[in-house]
Amino acid sequence: MSFNWFSITRLGEAGLLLPLACALLLGMAFLRAYPLLRQFSLRLLFAIIVTLVSKIAFFSLGLGITALDFIGFSGHTLLATAILPVLFGWLFVSKEGNFSKLGVLLGLAIALLIGWSRLEVNAHSSSEVITGWLLGYIVIHPFWTAHIQNAPKFNRLIPITLTLITLLMWSQPQTALHIPSYKWEQNIAKWLSGNEKIYTRQDLHQKEGSK
Repeated sequence: MSFNWFSITRLGEAGLLLPLACALLLGMAFLRAYPLLRQFSLRLLFAIIVTLVSKIAFFSLGLGITALDFIGFSGHTLLATAILPVLFGWLFVSKEGNFSKLGVLLGLAIALLIGWSRLEVNAHSSSEVITGWLLGYIVIHPFWTAHIQNAPKFNRLIPITLTLITLLMWSQPQTALHIPSYKWEQNIAKWLSGNEKIYTRQDLHQKEGSK
C-alpha cells in the first residue's frame, strides 16, 4: 500500500494554516502576549510577501535559478514551518509559561514531512522546499525562548481547541477554506507583465539549454 502524500501535503494548505495563524494571534491578544503577537505577525507577513514576490517574479519575468531548479519558495513548507511549531510549542507550554522546545521541534519535524510531501507530489524542487523551510524558521525563531503569562492549564485550552479544529478540517476537506493562491499569483503576474503567457519550469530549463 502506497503512502498518501497528497493527504500529508494538505496540511500545508493556506486555507488550513492561515486561519490557524489568525486564531493563534487572537489567542496571544487574549492573553495579552503583545510582544509575541507583534513578532509573529510581522515575521509571518514578511515571509509570505517574500514567497509571493518570488513566485510572481518568476511567472511574470522568468526570474529563477536554473542551477537550483528554483522558481519560488514553497508556500506549503513556509506556512507549515512558520505556524505548526508555534501551535505545538504552545500546546506543551511549561508550568512557568515557557513554550516547549520539544513542541517546537515536533512542529518543525511535521513541517519537514510536509515539505517532503511537496517533492513526492512533484509540486516543488528540493531547493524550493529547503528555502521555504528556512524562511519559515525565521518566523518561529523567537519562540524557542517565548513566554506567555497566566496559568498554563488555561493557556493550553487555546492550542488544544485549535489542534482539534485543524484536525477536523483536515479530515473533512469540504470544511476547509479554499484559497486559490496559485491562481492569484498567476493572475497578478499576467497583470504586471501585460501578457497572458506566464513562465513555467520548462521555460526555465529551456533558457539554460539554449545558451
